[in-house]
Parts: sequence; C-alpha cells; structure tokens
Amino acid sequence: MLITSVSSILRKTVFHLQHRSNLIDNNVDSWMKLGNNSKNMLTDVVGTTTTALASSVSDVNENDGSSSIIFSPRARAGIWMAIAMAIHFGGYEFARNSNLALFTSPETGFVKPYAYPLAMATVSPFSFLLLMGYHRELETNGPRIALRNTTLWSIIIIGLSAFLFQLLAKYPIYIMNNLPLSKVLIALTFLFQNSYAHLLYNQHWSFLSSILSVESGTRWFASIAGLSSLASAFSGTMVSILAQRIGLYGLLGCTAFTLSISLLCAERAYYISKVYNFDPGDEISKKQVEKSRKKEDAQSNLTGKVQKLFQRVPELKALFFEVISFQSMATILNICFVSKLKSTITNDIERAAWTGRFYGSINAVSAAFQFIILPLFLNGIETKLLWKLLPLIPMISCFLMTMNTQASLMVFALAFASAKCLDYSVRGVLTEIVYVPLDFDSRYVGKEINGFFGNRLGKSGMSVLLSAITGVFPNPLGILTKLSVVASLSWGSCSWWLSSLISKSKEAQSAVDRKEKEDDGGSNNGKKTK
Repeated sequence: MLITSVSSILRKTVFHLQHRSNLIDNNVDSWMKLGNNSKNMLTDVVGTTTTALASSVSDVNENDGSSSIIFSPRARAGIWMAIAMAIHFGGYEFARNSNLALFTSPETGFVKPYAYPLAMATVSPFSFLLLMGYHRELETNGPRIALRNTTLWSIIIIGLSAFLFQLLAKYPIYIMNNLPLSKVLIALTFLFQNSYAHLLYNQHWSFLSSILSVESGTRWFASIAGLSSLASAFSGTMVSILAQRIGLYGLLGCTAFTLSISLLCAERAYYISKVYNFDPGDEISKKQVEKSRKKEDAQSNLTGKVQKLFQRVPELKALFFEVISFQSMATILNICFVSKLKSTITNDIERAAWTGRFYGSINAVSAAFQFIILPLFLNGIETKLLWKLLPLIPMISCFLMTMNTQASLMVFALAFASAKCLDYSVRGVLTEIVYVPLDFDSRYVGKEINGFFGNRLGKSGMSVLLSAITGVFPNPLGILTKLSVVASLSWGSCSWWLSSLISKSKEAQSAVDRKEKEDDGGSNNGKKTK
C-alpha cells in the first residue's frame, strides 16, 4: 500500500514539474496524506529516537495548537526533516560506491595514480559555483524553495546520468582522440557526487538547528545523526546485493529515487513549520524588510558578505579553518586508502561491494556512538572540552600508519575509518551545536560556506598537492603517511582554537533567549523549543 502511494505521488510530481513547477505547493495536502498513511512504518524505523525527540521538544509548544503531546507541530516537523536527511544519506551511499568503482575502473574510468586526487582538486571550484546558485536561491526565495530546487536539480542530474550511462554502454560515442564520451560523463558525475550531498544535508541541518534550542540540540542531535548513520549503514550493506542485480548504473537510479522521497519529507517539514508559524524563512523576510528600510543593497556580493560575517561571528571563522584542516587530513587518508584499494581489489563489482560494506560498517559504528555513547558525553561534558579531545584518535592512527607503509589494505582502511567515524558521529554533532545560538545568516549562509565550500576547499586544496606527489613519485605512500601526521596536528590546533571561542551550553542558551526576545518582542509565536 505504501509503495503504491509513493509511486502515485511521484508520478503526479513529475507530471506537474513538466507543466507548472509552482503546483508543488498546491499538492502539499496530498503529501500530507502520504505522511499519515506511512506514519506507523516511519515511527517503527525511527523508534525511540523520534519518540524521545518528540517528547523533548513538545514540552513548551502549547501555543503551537497541537492536539497531541507526543507529536506536537515542532516535533513532527523535526521528525520529518530528520527522516528526509536519513533517506538522503541512504541514497548517497549508492551514488558514492558506484561512482568510486566506475571512476577507478580500468574499463570505464581512469587508472593513472594522479587521476583520483586531480579529480578531487576540481571539486572546490565546482562547489563554489553550486554555492553561488544556492545563495541566490536563498536570498530570492528563502530556505524552503532553495532546498526544493537544489534537490530537484540533484534528482534530474543523477537520474539523467544513470540513463545516459545505460545508453552509452549499448551505443558508445567517441570524441577527441577516441575518448569515450562515457568517461567524460563519469568524471562529471563523480564531480557532482562529491558536491551535492553536502549542499543538501547542510540545508536539512539548518532547518533543525533553527527550530531546536541549544538544550534540545545537545540532547537529541546525536540521535538525529544516528538515524542517518543507520540509513547509510543499511544502504551500504545493500550495495553488494543491488550491484549484482541492477549494476553500478542502476545504483545511481536508486539514488535519484531516494532523493525524491527525501524531497517529499522535507516539504512536509517546511509545510508544518509554515502552518504553525515557526518557519525559519520568516527570519529572512524580516531581514529583507530591515534592509529595505535602511536602503541597503539586497543583492550584496557573496564574498563581501562572508567577510563581514566572519568578522562579526569569530566562531564561524575558526570553524572554517577547522573544516579545511580536518578535510585536508581526511583527504590524505582517503587517497592512501583508495590507492591501496585499487591495487588490492581489481574487479569493479567486487570493489564496489567491498566499499559498500566498509562504509556500512563505519556508519554502523557511528550509529552506536550517536545513540549510546555521545548522548552520555554531551549530558555530562561541555562541548568545549570535547572539541579539544576530538583530534587525539586520528593523530594516533596517522602515527601508526607511518610505521608500516607496506601493510595490508585493512591497516589503511582502519586509519581512514577512524577519521570518518569521528566525523560522522562526534564532530558532525558538535558542529551543529555551534550553529544553534547563531543568527539566520550564520545558520544558513555561514553553514553552507563552512560545511559545503570549506569542506570542498579543504579536499581540493590538498588534492592538488597530492596529485603532484602521486604524479612525480612512483611509490608515494611513504610521503603521504608522513603528511597525514602533519595534517592531523594542524587539525588539532584549529580544534583547540575553535574550543576557545565557543560558549558554554548555558551561555549559548541565554544568547538564544535574548535573540528570541529581540526578534519576537516577547511574543510566544515562533519561539524555539526549550
């Protein structure tokens, strides 16, 4: 029944997009029916996480008009957005593993040792173009339309790529110097795959940090992130099964389908926030009114806006450098891991299946941290201290990796996994807590600059250096492992700097309360959950 309902809704959505894209808003009621029909299944999947989140954020929502204590409007909106993000991450696993296998394949991809880091180096300028487009959407139409349009474009690009791959496999086309057109498409798809995921999930987190308070975020962000880890772990285990049945190109089609479901869930979340007057987009409307009164230019330059934002909010500047330094270290570990993987597992399907199980294991471990360990730490330890302790494990892993560069694939995989586990489970949650007490520009524009562009810049900048090293030296692993130690120490220093700037939990919550009183004039409408 649920699958039939979903298929019907998606067919209607595609039909309307072909004729009048603005009819999406008018069909929200039909999506609400879908949500009501699937509520029982979704609550089973979300389990205690959603129930706990719902009860935690419902305590002070009496003015939201909720007829249910458990499923208050803010709780329902938060749950739907958490589900949207989880489905997005689940689908991303299909795209990541299929693209990695295709890109590193001797038949369909690129075998030169410098090809992978060179491709990663081009991600940053491409991400900047996407960021400019997102900023224009956000300034013009607000966060809801920005998320909708960026998700729709992702669905179209990934779905079209899957179709073209299948077509070019049957009817190959060659361009300059007998270069297969499919290789060009694989490179472009790989580029987009390394950019779109961060663009979308940062918007999901921006919504959640806008409707939850510091106290609620500290308590439940780990569980919300854990839901995404569970979805990713499940998808990772399904990669090997699906790859055998529908092939690597079919996995991209699965990504487009899951993004469609994610879009419906995100639309439901924003619809609820609009109906009950806590839509984060209202903040940008107020800001635009203030700008018009002050006769300021609404189409301000993005670079100048970021500079002023970093000067006004020093935490964002410190977080920007923390993101770059962490991604530089993670990129080095990733290049070492992929180099070892290519030489150890040569079959494309087997390599995709192995990476699927690998990332699935990482997400499973991350989920255990997010549901069990991290909530205990966050309730008893200040986030300032956790930021200082965070770099210790990757530092140790990098030191151990330098001792034996001829080790097996598992040694390099564990070093890379330690960084990714911390990123998915602890670092990601701590980062979201930093944003909660900040203003709208910091949560939406600043978050995309740091989480999206800064993330890609760290990877691309380091990839340029790594591409040169792998192109010059025949056996670069020894140099790369030593470079990872330097990068881990750099990340540790940036993490300590950030820790010195962020406020304690009580101070951050007081800042949220003061900002709400200034914005609402003491009104209870649209206040954050406490």
